[in-house]
Amino acid sequence: MKKFVNISLSLLILVSVFWVTGNEVSANTILSDIPAGHPVEEQVEFLVNKEIISGYPDGTFRPNNSVTRREAAIVIAKAFNLNGNQRKTSFSDVASSDYASGYIQSAHEAGFISGYGNDTYKPDRYMTRGEMSYLLSKAFNFSASKNYYFIDVNPFSHYYDVINRLANNGVTIGYTDDTFRPDKIVTRGEFAIFTSRSLESSFRIMKEQTNPEKRIIKADWLNVRKGPGTSYDSAGLIKEGTLVSSYFKTGNWAYIKAPGYEGFVYATYLGVPVSALSGKVITVDPGHGDTDPGATANGLVEKEVVLSVGKKLRTYLERAGVKVVMTRSDDSYPSLSDRVGIAEKSNSDSFISIHANKFHSDAAHGTETFYNYYSPQGAEAKKLATYIQNRLYKAIDTSNRGVKHGNFQVIRDNYVPGVLVELGFLSNPNDARKLASNAYREKAAEAIYLGILDYYKNK
Repeated sequence: MKKFVNISLSLLILVSVFWVTGNEVSANTILSDIPAGHPVEEQVEFLVNKEIISGYPDGTFRPNNSVTRREAAIVIAKAFNLNGNQRKTSFSDVASSDYASGYIQSAHEAGFISGYGNDTYKPDRYMTRGEMSYLLSKAFNFSASKNYYFIDVNPFSHYYDVINRLANNGVTIGYTDDTFRPDKIVTRGEFAIFTSRSLESSFRIMKEQTNPEKRIIKADWLNVRKGPGTSYDSAGLIKEGTLVSSYFKTGNWAYIKAPGYEGFVYATYLGVPVSALSGKVITVDPGHGDTDPGATANGLVEKEVVLSVGKKLRTYLERAGVKVVMTRSDDSYPSLSDRVGIAEKSNSDSFISIHANKFHSDAAHGTETFYNYYSPQGAEAKKLATYIQNRLYKAIDTSNRGVKHGNFQVIRDNYVPGVLVELGFLSNPNDARKLASNAYREKAAEAIYLGILDYYKNK
C-alpha cells in the first residue's frame, strides 16, 4: 500500500458513467489518466473492482475534477449497496427522473446525507472537504477517542468533531503544513482516497498526535477566546502564572487547554516552553579570562573561544526556562575558588565548565568531558558528563575521547554536580578550524544544552 502523506483527502465522489464488470482489473489498464505509479492508482483500482466508481466514456478518470453532492451520494450509496432505482425523493430539487435520485434518497434514508433547511439538496453544488467529513463520519459511524488538531480547524467549529473522527480512524492526516482546508472543494482523486481508506483498513494512515508544550501565562489577566482573534467571544479570563498546554498556533494565536479553560490566547503572552529544565539554576563557567588566556594555537585563544560558546549556551538554557549564572560574561578572571563559590551560593543544580585543549604536537584531537569521582556529587556528575559527551562529539564531528575522571578544582571541590568540557584541541588544525567557526560554536553550545536536557529528563 502506498501512503500519501502529502494529501489530506476528503471524500471520493465519482459519477458512474460506465461500469467495469467481470474479473478484477487494474485501474491503469482502463483509465488513461491513471497510469501505473499514479498517487491514487491503488485506491481507484480498489474502488473500480468493487464497482463503486468508474471513469468517463473517453476512458479517463479526471482525478483533479471537483466532486458534486450528487456524485458523492452515488459513491456512498454504492459503497453500502443501497437501492439506486430512480424514484421520488425528499428534496424539491431532485426529481424522480434524476439518474441519481434513488441513490440520493437511499443515502438520505440511511441517515448519511441531509439537505438544506428549505428541503433542497443542491445536487450540482460542489462538495467541500468539510462536507465530505460529515458524509464519511456519518456513513461509517466513525468515533473518536483522541483529539487531533489541524491549525485551520477551530476546535469550537462545527467541522472539528467530524474531521477529528476521520483522523482518529486513519482516514486523514491533513496536509504537510498541518492544515485540513475544510472549505476547499474536494477532488475525485481525494474522494477516492478517503473512501478507500474508510472501506479498507490497509489503506489507512495515522496522523501523529499533537504533543502539547507546557507554557506559563505571563500576563496579569488574559482573555481566552473561542477563535484566533479578538472578534471571537471570550471563554474566560486566565491569570498570570497559570500552567497551560499549548497545542498549535494559527497566526499570532495559540490554542491552549488548562483545568477550566480551553480556547485561543494571544501567543505573545505565553512564556517559554516548560521542560525538564524549567526552574533549574545552572552555572556556566567559561574557563580562564583576563591575564589567563588559557591555550593558544592556530590563531585561537581559549578564553575567547569558551566565552563565545558559554554565552551561546546561556541563550539555549534561558529559552528552556533556566536561570543561568555566569562565572564570567566578559574578560574578567574569577579565581577557581570563586567559581565554585558562585555555583554554591546561587544554589545551582549543576555546574558546566567549558574549556579547549592543547598538546605539544598537532596529533592529539577530539572532545572529552571530565567529572570528579570523589566530589560530593561524583555519581551524578558522571551521568551529566556522559549525556553531554554523547551529544557533543557527534554534533561537532570530532573524535570521541570519552568521559573521564579529572582532578580539576572547579569540579573536585564543588558540592554541585559539575563537569568540565574540553571542546577540542586548538593545537590540532581540524579541531581548531571548527572552533574558529561561529557555526560550530553554535553547534557545540546546542549539544551541551541538549546533553544537560537529556540528563534532567532521565534524572
